[in-house]
Amino acid sequence: MSQVQVFVIPGAPVPKPRQTRRDRWMQRPEVMAYRAWADQVRRVCGADGRAPAYELRFFLPIPQSYPKKRRSTLRGGPHQLKPDIDNLVKAALDALLPDGDQKVCRLRALKCWEDEKGPRTEIIPWGSWSQAAPRSWFPTG
Repeated sequence: MSQVQVFVIPGAPVPKPRQTRRDRWMQRPEVMAYRAWADQVRRVCGADGRAPAYELRFFLPIPQSYPKKRRSTLRGGPHQLKPDIDNLVKAALDALLPDGDQKVCRLRALKCWEDEKGPRTEIIPWGSWSQAAPRSWFPTG
């Protein structure tokens, strides 16, 4: 059995912002943060990060303003605030696959509060089509 490769991008995940033509020359902070994060994803994953299927895990930071008791209960639990998970997924796929994500056939995503390892993004590509889409998924007849 092949070993699963997990790419870890340290730091808080950045959602894909809505961009305009003006963003090519105007440096809005949210766009610049996204571009820096996307560059880091490409640097960490490289060509090995391209696959027909992915598992994406987003661990978002717990605000420092939360009391210690609340922070301890949230740690590792589901994150149900903004940013939306679809914007995080879009950011990751756009960074990994700049030519388009039309070949991705399977996707699993998780958005939760940071655990003891801190805020980060974990990207797990499934390298073969048989791993991505088993024949039992497709109807016969």
